[in-house]
Amino acid sequence: MLERLFQFIDSKVGISNTTIVLSADHGVAPTPEVNVKRKMPGGRMSFSVISNSVQQALTAKFGEGKWVEGAPEEAVYLNWDLIKSMKLTQEEVVREAANVIRAMPNVFRVYTREQLMNGQSMGDQVGQRVMHGYFPRRGADLYVLLDPYYIFGATTTTHGAAFGYDTHVPLIWMGPGIKAGNYYSSVAMNDVAPTLSAILGIEAPSGSEGRILSEMFTVP
Repeated sequence: MLERLFQFIDSKVGISNTTIVLSADHGVAPTPEVNVKRKMPGGRMSFSVISNSVQQALTAKFGEGKWVEGAPEEAVYLNWDLIKSMKLTQEEVVREAANVIRAMPNVFRVYTREQLMNGQSMGDQVGQRVMHGYFPRRGADLYVLLDPYYIFGATTTTHGAAFGYDTHVPLIWMGPGIKAGNYYSSVAMNDVAPTLSAILGIEAPSGSEGRILSEMFTVP
């Protein structure tokens, strides 16, 4: 498909007059079964183990009720109506649930809604990535991050963790003014827009936070 696209572009405007940027939307985790053969760590966990443990712990501490409203992969949504009816605060119930999950094996970190909304996700790259991916209006009360190479689900693989294998994607540039070579400095996907703007000689988008990748330009 890319070959057909490039041939079409070449026939219309000339490939030498075209700047091409190729990337991907996300990385992917190696399956634990493959990692075992590589003598690498990893494993699988059912998210129901986490949601059931939270449900049992909150029932034991606060009383009967459906404490877990929903538990899609990596996230726990608590029953706010039940919390209110029990005259409890969301913070104390979330904190109790987080402590339960943190004590489970192969759990790397647990982030609460309050932590992510207030920028308290730890200052390292993993914490920053989790925080940047959190949307308060739809975000869960708890976000669960397993140890590296551990994934939720019984089959296949997945993506969405904040570790390198899920966040490292290709960024390939080709075109006039681009210097061929491999570049090993850290770049981000939001560097693409201001770099393209510089190549086109136009103003960068108003919300752009990336940098111009001038190291790959043939002319400074």
